[in-house]
Amino acid sequence: MKKTIALATTLIVLAMGVKAQDEGQDLILRHLKGVKMLEGIGGITKPGKTFGAAYIHYIQNKWYVSPEFNYETGKVGVTNFKDYTGIFTFNYCAFDIKERLYFNLGLGPQVGVNKINEYTTDDKTFTFKPLQTLYYGGIGRFNIEYFINKSTAISTSINQFYMNANPMGATKYEILGSIRITIN
Repeated sequence: MKKTIALATTLIVLAMGVKAQDEGQDLILRHLKGVKMLEGIGGITKPGKTFGAAYIHYIQNKWYVSPEFNYETGKVGVTNFKDYTGIFTFNYCAFDIKERLYFNLGLGPQVGVNKINEYTTDDKTFTFKPLQTLYYGGIGRFNIEYFINKSTAISTSINQFYMNANPMGATKYEILGSIRITIN
């Protein structure tokens, strides 16, 4: 919980600094064909934490695709795990408020590798030959992004995953925070 509060505080402080540099500049349209962004991601899942990076490309006004890579680490019961996931989402901007606050919906496929190589009890850690499982499935996403200046946005997402063959379960959710920076 302390790490989540520290992450949120850091994002707010960074956002205030960037906003201060943007005072007096006109707003521009942001969700237009050809716009490209990079995104740094951090968040929480029920069993752990996740980090990632994404590339965003607007293929039409209000429509964008986003290849993304995530790394998750956590613990389910006494089992420690690491999860590496590749995601490709198709996203739509459902509506915006004053071209600054955007509400987006996304769907797409995912593929990942789940690695389990130890479990911990109160007094011992047991390591064994790694169990790696390749899985695939889909993702549904709700995202809110707020532009703090012409080229920088802070964003929060709620993701729901549906997976086959994942030893950690067939479904999971994530709550993410991110910073998006326009690169063109």
